[in-house]
Amino acid sequence: MNHTPQHQLTLTFVRHGEAADCSTIEEDKGRQLTALGGKQASAVAQALAKNPIFGIFTSPAQRCIECALHLSQLVSVTPVVVEDLYRTQLSDQETAFDNMIRDMGRVTAAEYFHHPNHHLALQVIWAMRKSIYEAIEAVLLDAKPASDTPIHFVVFCHDTLIQMICAEMVTSVTSRRLCNTLSLRNCDGITLSGYDGHTRQFANAEYFSVPV
Repeated sequence: MNHTPQHQLTLTFVRHGEAADCSTIEEDKGRQLTALGGKQASAVAQALAKNPIFGIFTSPAQRCIECALHLSQLVSVTPVVVEDLYRTQLSDQETAFDNMIRDMGRVTAAEYFHHPNHHLALQVIWAMRKSIYEAIEAVLLDAKPASDTPIHFVVFCHDTLIQMICAEMVTSVTSRRLCNTLSLRNCDGITLSGYDGHTRQFANAEYFSVPV
């Protein structure tokens, strides 16, 4: 696979808005936004639309698609569904790993990367990361923007996955720790900037939240 071109690339990952409850794992994918979730999605879309958006990617979960459509209507960009941004079940090892990174304030970057279950989570994370880059490359190949054009993609998916994906995509210890220890509320997100096209990693991660 070709490397992503050396554009001024920014990636913003956003957790979906509040969604309706479900009683079984089979029903999870179809959960829709609640009335509050719709307001959250609208607020984050308006905040993101203040700057040019080059592309929108979303998990196939209905709650994420609905959030992506709020932004799509404001910036006239059609969302692209990335199937790997959704998983229905976690193995016991992955669940333990998720619990570890949610342990606010007690997880260091070193503990994250040396955790015995890290390699198991990586199997999931790298599939998602690969799919995201493939989607980005497909859009850039089609649009052929100038190399000095600022490129901003927005990805709507799920909180724990955002934390793990972002931690694997940044180079600085500070940014990794921020990703590891954040607990993302509905429609909170993380923006990655300072992209290096040779390493396919980012220098910085920044948390953002839009009040509703």
